Formats: sequence, C-alpha cells, structure tokens
Amino acid sequence: MVHIIFQPNNKKIKVAKHTKLIQAAELAGVYLDTPCGGHGSCGKCRVHILPIDYNDAPIGKEYFTEQEWQEGWRLACQVFVNRDIEVFIPEPIRELQHKILHTGLEINIVPDPNIKKYFLILDPPNLAHQKSDWEILSEKLENATLSFQQDRTILSKISRVMRESNYRITVTLTADGKLIDIEPGNTVNHCYGIAFDIGTTTVVGTLLDLTTGKELAVSAEMNAQSIFGADVVSRIQFAIQEVNGTNQLHHKIVDVVNHIIQTLCKQAKINRNHIYELTVVGNTTMQHLFLNLSPATLGTLPYVPIFKFGFEVSASELRIRSVNPRATVYILPNIAGFVGADTVGVILATDSHNSTKTRLIIDLGTNSEIVLGNKNELLCCSAAAGPAFEAAHIEQGMRAASGAIDHVWIENGDIRISTIENQPPCGICGTGIIDAVAIMVNLGIIDASGRIIGRNELRKNISERIKNRIIEEKKGNKFVICTTKNIYLTQQDIREVQLAKSAIATGIEILKKQLNIGDDQIDEVLLAGAFGHYILPESVLAIGLIPKSLSKKIISIGNAASCGAKLALLSLAKRRETLEIAKKTRHFELALHPEFESRFADSLSFPA
Repeated sequence: MVHIIFQPNNKKIKVAKHTKLIQAAELAGVYLDTPCGGHGSCGKCRVHILPIDYNDAPIGKEYFTEQEWQEGWRLACQVFVNRDIEVFIPEPIRELQHKILHTGLEINIVPDPNIKKYFLILDPPNLAHQKSDWEILSEKLENATLSFQQDRTILSKISRVMRESNYRITVTLTADGKLIDIEPGNTVNHCYGIAFDIGTTTVVGTLLDLTTGKELAVSAEMNAQSIFGADVVSRIQFAIQEVNGTNQLHHKIVDVVNHIIQTLCKQAKINRNHIYELTVVGNTTMQHLFLNLSPATLGTLPYVPIFKFGFEVSASELRIRSVNPRATVYILPNIAGFVGADTVGVILATDSHNSTKTRLIIDLGTNSEIVLGNKNELLCCSAAAGPAFEAAHIEQGMRAASGAIDHVWIENGDIRISTIENQPPCGICGTGIIDAVAIMVNLGIIDASGRIIGRNELRKNISERIKNRIIEEKKGNKFVICTTKNIYLTQQDIREVQLAKSAIATGIEILKKQLNIGDDQIDEVLLAGAFGHYILPESVLAIGLIPKSLSKKIISIGNAASCGAKLALLSLAKRRETLEIAKKTRHFELALHPEFESRFADSLSFPA
C-alpha cells in the first residue's frame, strides 16, 4: 500500500501500489477535470507531484515545458502510484462551484398527475360483518369509482395502520390503481414528485408538489460520470471496453440522483417517504446508463438504441433509495440514438408539436440536437459538434465554474472580460470562447479560413492594445484574452470552434432543405439548454453558426428539457403527448445526405 496526500485540502488516502492517480483522486473525493476520459489526450488533469524524481507517466510530456516536467508536473490520468507521494492540484482544476442552469420556461398547468392521495374513513369489522382488512379497504376505494389492484407486498402494513389510526387512513394510488402506500391519518397534502434532467455534464432535480403543481426546491450537481469522459462517446467506449463498465457508470449517476433527492428534502423540509414518483429526461446514452443498459449499440453503425418508448420502472430496482420504497420512475421516450428524451422534453415544453409556428430549435452542446418544423411535421437531427462548447479541447478552456471567463467584449479600444461569480480569471468557458472568436472575426483578426493573422496583416484602424494581444508563433498564432493571467486562444482552439459551428450550421441547412423551408418561413429560433441560455445571440450570428437573416427571431428558452420532465410529472395528458412526440418527430441522419461533406466544408469558413 502507498500513501497519497492531495493538496491544498490535505486529503489523505491509502491505495494499492500501481493504482492510477486519477482513480485515487476519485476515491479521495478530489475533483480532477478529465474530459478525455483519462486517455491523456486533453491535458486537463495537470498536477504537481512530489518528490520531484517521480517519473512513472509515459504519456503527456508535450503538455509541459521541460522545466515543469523536471519539477514533477504530470497528467494525473497517466501516473501509476508506486510510492508515497504528495499531489498539488492547481486552482483551475480544483473542485469549483459550477454554474448550472436549472431555470426554463414558465409552467402553467392544472395538475393531473399519475400519483394521487385519498383520505378514507373506514368502517371497522365486527361480528356481524367479518370482512377482511383488504375487503374493507378495496370496497371503500371501489365506492370512490377507482380501480384497485391487489399487491401482497403492502398487506403486512394494512392491519397495523388501520388500527393505529382508528380506521382513518390515507392511501396513495397511481392512475391505474396501483397501491403505492397506506398511512395513518390525513396526509393528502404531502404528495411530491421530482423531475430530473440528466445531462452529460450536469444533473438537475426539481421537487414539485403533485397536488398544487408548486415548485418547492431545485438542486443541481455535476454528472459524476465525467471522470470517464466529457462526452457520450467516451462513456460508450468505457462501457464497452471496461469490465463492468456499464454498471460503474450506472452507479455513478444513481449516486448523484440519490444525493440530489436528499438535498431537495432538506431544502423543502419534507419526508422522503412522501416522494412517490420521478420523471427522467436525458439524451439516449444517459437514459441507457441510468437504467443500467449497455449503450454498446449506440457506439456502432447504425447507432440504434435498445429502446425508444417511454415506460415506468420501480425506483428500488434502480437503487434509488432516497424516496418512498414503492416509488416509480417514468422514463420519457427517445427519438433516436443521438436524439433523446431531453429533446422530447424541449418539444413538449415549447408545445412545438401543436404549434402553427415554424420553429428552429437548437440545443447547443457537445452533441447538439436540432429540430425544425411545426404541428404538421417535425424533423430532427443530431450534430456532432465536439467538445469545444464545453471547452474540453480548448487549451485554456474550462467548464462554466467560478473564475471562468464567460463573456468577452470590446470597450475603449480594448478587450474586456467578465468571469463567473466575479472571481479572478483562471480559464475560459464555452460562452466566453464564442464571444472571443466573434470579436476576432469582427475585427478581422481571424480571416475567413479561420487563420489567426499576423500583426502586420491587421486593418489600420485596429488599436495597438488589441494588436499587441496577438502572439506570433511558427506553429500558429495566439490571441490573448486576459493579459493579467495570460489566458489565450490558440490556432488549434479556433479550429475546434470551426468544427463545432460547422456541424450545427450544416445540420440547420440540411433540415431546411429536407423540409423545403427558407429562413423567411421560420417564425422563431429557440436556443435551449445552459449554453443556449447564456450565449450572446450576436456572437452566434457573427461566427456563422446561425444565418444572420434569422437574427431577430432568436429566443433563449433555458432548460426546456427540465420543463418537459416537470410537465410529464404533473400531467398524465402531457405524459401521453411525449409518446406522440417521439413517434411523430422524424429523425434524419445527417451523414446520409449526399451534400453533407461539401456543406460541412463550406460552413467551416467564417462570415466575411
């Protein structure tokens, strides 16, 4: 066994020799950013290891200067610990407070949920009427014109509860008559459910009163699966290649869900036993992993899921133990392998399947989902935008956490920045990256091909302060965003943004062609998700991600997927609509379009 101390929090752990440092960090509860899934290809998990002669890291030297390497800097994902060490974690990759969006469209609906509670006053048995406890209960429920399914697992509770409460009880039933619980007294006003949006990066849970529809609490956390990779492809590969990989990923997400439920109960001061149902949206991969189903078929042609339909499963079967033992989980349906229930939730929340308005809906992210159409026809596709929006392959990129540069603008002839929580800058996140690239395009610092030009090529009206931000190097120029911390974008960073924006722009153009719809026929452009909420529309337009002709039609709708999960929790009618949406929305595989490659290549260019 060897001992490891993680600084600056002085966390200590003892592990077996030859344990990967990144795995030891996970066991110690220490956060390390590993968007590549620990393959040594992103360079984000930089740590300083003492003693300095520790040298068991075969990959990653290119991410350090020679001096840093000699001082003991390594990639945590490439170090196998074979002696006692002390590990110093630099500020940008420490566990920071991430900015997670949990708001979205306002919900106005009269609740008609799957779960309902009824207060009953029963007639006790006597010698003249020697009815069983079950008969007394079922007859009362039949008198209330409710169907009632027998279930032996709750029989042991009936006799005690009835007599302790003097035959004044509350029963909890599903719409089809399944008995969830029986309690003494009147607890009708304690009936709750939680809507979950399980994203690749973040997980959001919203506690709702099923009787009133009121939102009682919201909690959000990072998806703990991130240690296995920032994107769904990395996690699919992990599930396929690692022994028990799917189960490991399942346990990670369920642990997050359980912790969020506990947090919500504390916030709202409610009894967890009064949580009777969960609804869950997420992309198709997240849905599979949440259910502990192998996503292997999503990783190979033709990229089909195990299931598309929506269905119900018991919470206990999924190891969700922070709710009523007999609580149920409703999994919203998927549309395709890479267009999941989160997109169904967005369509439901915006009522686009019933609307006469022609809408272009874009959920920006590593895998960006695009939907176009109206009530007559909805066509969707997924655009593999890559990790640029999550800043995973950006040299000084980071997630949207405290200290991340989130917006960039020009003021008094120079670059100005803002950071999340107004903390000292320690990196740049997706919205800041798009702002910066937009400014570089507008100023001509980036030409149409995406090349960062040299200082002597700049327009004459560019200020010296901005001109001095260009660092000319043989392998490609850099542009400094923050001079005090030397935070910059490299030529390779620009290429990553080009690939991301080209994938989405191509998807939009091909869907328009498939439906024979021009920009003048599109009534609204809805930007969904956290990235779509915080990004500036003018920056999106400047880099050519969305046609400029649609500039006045852009609306940010926030976490609409979460709103869809809430609607499915509060209304059985809306839940049924999710099934219709999944069937009605036609999926188009971009790569099948004969013009895909040429359109993709064309859209790599930035607007003049």
